[in-house]
Amino acid sequence: MMHAMRIRQHLDRAPQQGTPSRPHPSGRATGGHPLSARTWAASCALALLSWCWANPASAALRLTKSTPAIQSVVSESPSAITLWFDEFVRPDANLSTITLVDKAGATVVEGHVPSTKDTNTVSVAVPMVLPAGSYVVRWRIASDGQLAQGQFGFQLLPPAGQ
Repeated sequence: MMHAMRIRQHLDRAPQQGTPSRPHPSGRATGGHPLSARTWAASCALALLSWCWANPASAALRLTKSTPAIQSVVSESPSAITLWFDEFVRPDANLSTITLVDKAGATVVEGHVPSTKDTNTVSVAVPMVLPAGSYVVRWRIASDGQLAQGQFGFQLLPPAGQ
């Protein structure tokens, strides 16, 4: 009850809508609220612009091509796994990886993607000749605050004559 009385006393002392609460330097009335409609609109526009900047509509980094090709059958062991994307990437070397996994799920090659500048291609070396079999390439690229990841498979045929 006491709290309600304090609120009522405060409201009785507050300026009424449309009456100036403090003088404006130009001598105009401020409308009774410290934030004008123009300031409020500018604040909302700035907040919206900040959100759009942090969440661009084209934020989805998409894999467009790879070597070995997605779902391909190859006859030679690849010397590198190379990925092409639909826009430039600047990989964060600590968070960006390309991993090659065999049919049993064992990691064959795992490499951190080195930081590059303004390129749409990333690559990791495959330092050994792979045995014939099915493989999965798992990739994770952190670039400019975006995180994109995916996987695809390819099959390596045994050498001719085996």
